[in-house]
Amino acid sequence: MGRIFGQIVDPETNEGLANVSVYIKDGNRGTFSNKEGNFIFNSNRNEGNLVFQLLGYKPVEISLDSVREKILILMYPDPYFLDEVIVKADSSLQIMKEAFSRLKENYPNKQYLIKGYYRESVLRDTSYVRFLDAAIGINDFSYRSDPLRRKVQVYSLRKSEDFVEEDLFTKLLSNIFTEKNDFLISLNYRDILRRYHSEPSYFRGIKKDLLDFFDFKLDSIFKSGDDRIAKISFSAPTGMFSTNGFFVVNLSDFAVVSIEMVRVPNDRFTADLFMKKVLTNYSRIEYRKVNDRYYLSRFYSQGTENLAAIDSDSKDGIQVLKMELWVNEIFDNKRFFDKVKNRNALVWETKLKNLDIPYDPDFWKTFNFIPDLIEYQKMVRDLENLSSKK
Repeated sequence: MGRIFGQIVDPETNEGLANVSVYIKDGNRGTFSNKEGNFIFNSNRNEGNLVFQLLGYKPVEISLDSVREKILILMYPDPYFLDEVIVKADSSLQIMKEAFSRLKENYPNKQYLIKGYYRESVLRDTSYVRFLDAAIGINDFSYRSDPLRRKVQVYSLRKSEDFVEEDLFTKLLSNIFTEKNDFLISLNYRDILRRYHSEPSYFRGIKKDLLDFFDFKLDSIFKSGDDRIAKISFSAPTGMFSTNGFFVVNLSDFAVVSIEMVRVPNDRFTADLFMKKVLTNYSRIEYRKVNDRYYLSRFYSQGTENLAAIDSDSKDGIQVLKMELWVNEIFDNKRFFDKVKNRNALVWETKLKNLDIPYDPDFWKTFNFIPDLIEYQKMVRDLENLSSKK
């Protein structure tokens, strides 16, 4: 197996492209580029073609036979266009109804396993106070099953010391009540498609189907390779908060390929701009097609951790929790499934930072992902400074 190092660049800006999906055509393995546009991929030369894909850019496909150890990939923006007929008619609701009616045929209907790179960090104002990354596997039982049945295996884990500030009340609560896993809870909440069968309203306490409760509007239609893609905005006023964002739908099969969502406090809750910023949370989830089904391929969530640590007078002490997952392998055959060991299992009652797994540097030497170098170096510097002051 050969190891490929590369960078993906927009030639018009000469800047690296982040979060480009890099995968074997008609295969189950892939990776993503980091913030600098760099990627790493372990591949056999006879596996066929390697595809590079990012919405808004023309896909690139190269033969692995011709690939050297180091390569440069140029990706050009795809011409953006609007379909005036569709925009005037605003068929957004019809598109969304068709997309949700096809969940059963577009998404996994049997057990599957995804493996990927997970990173969790807490940024206090401008300095990192906690960091961990892990190679994980998520064993799921189809998009129609209860999300609580998910089983997560942690293969390798690296973590820093924890300098997150907690007030006394938070510490007391964590000792009294069992802590829930932030990653699994956030993944369950943000994956609207995954929740739809069990909670079609999406919001608890609201009996309406989300297709009737959300307000949809067709934002734009653009190309991605040979496919036409619809970007549909949605909004949902829910009590003291408003939820809005975008569904991105492939019009060739009406599969939702990404969901972007922001939850913001409205003026009835607070008119203070600082508090609005603090209480806002954001998420993005993406899917990739493998063997005629769409699987989770990337997840990102960001929100404030522990509001009690914020100094309302100086307006500092904001601790932002970021959770990110990049999927690099997808299996839909039981013979590839791992037996989840209890010691390394990530369950709803366990936080990832509390797991005790020995660090194995050799494991990461062959792993299909490169973390962001500049950000990673900042994390190390920040945490080393905090450790030296103890």
